[in-house]
Order: sequence, then structure tokens, then C-alpha cells
Amino acid sequence: MSLKKKQAYILFVENNVEIKEVARIVGVSERTIWRWNKEENWREMKNVRIHAPAKMASLYYLQSEALMQKAHNEKRVLTDKEAKTMASMAATIDKLSKYDKIGFHIRAMDNFMGFLSKKDLKLAQAIADYSLQFLKRLQRGPSHY
Repeated sequence: MSLKKKQAYILFVENNVEIKEVARIVGVSERTIWRWNKEENWREMKNVRIHAPAKMASLYYLQSEALMQKAHNEKRVLTDKEAKTMASMAATIDKLSKYDKIGFHIRAMDNFMGFLSKKDLKLAQAIADYSLQFLKRLQRGPSHY
């Protein structure tokens, strides 16, 4: 993947920047971004990235609730296997909530970059790489910023 294509992917899929802005920041035509988007199904990847964590967390909550309800209905405590499953689901929910917080920062950065590009495009282009580096560090955890 070329450097420009990789930058466009990161901006569009991971940072939710609109195609017009991506084209301007990367320095290619909107048509090129649309072609890359279509060829590699970037829009679906973007949607999965945005919506999957919330859906998964919801499913884990429902499964946890069902396990607890089953044990309650049978007037018993959770089995070891059920308890381990619940602990695993709780850990996964915690990870997903951290991912959702990163999504908040991505959307905030996207909004800021959109605002800045309308006010000062050259400055937005100059700091685009820094904003991407910051978001990548956020994904790796607090010890990386």
C-alpha cells in the first residue's frame, strides 16, 4: 500500500475524516479516494470500527444477565464455569469501554481537524501527522503518550 493510500485509509477509516478532507490532506483527487474506498470496502471497515464495540458490549451484558437469571431461577449459585465466563465477559466489557473512549477522542480530533481545515488548511495539513500519532498512542494506552 502506498504511503498516500495508507494515510488516506487512516484518516477515513480510523479517524472518520470526510472524503473531501482526506483528498485535500493527502494531496490526491476525491475520485482517487472514492476508488480506494470502493476497491477495499473502507466504508464497511469504518462502520464496523465505529459500531462493533457497542454491539459487542451489549451482547456480553445480555449474556451475563441470562446466566445470572438462569442461576436465580434454578435457586443456585453460579457454577465455576459460569463464574469464569462472567469474569471473562466483564474483562471484555472493560476493554470495549476503553475502546469506546478512544472512539470519543477520534471523533473529537476529527471534528477539530475539520474545523481547523476550514480556518487554516495549511496548519491542518501540518499537524495531521501529529494528530494521527497521538490517536495511535491513545490506542496503545496511557503509558505511550
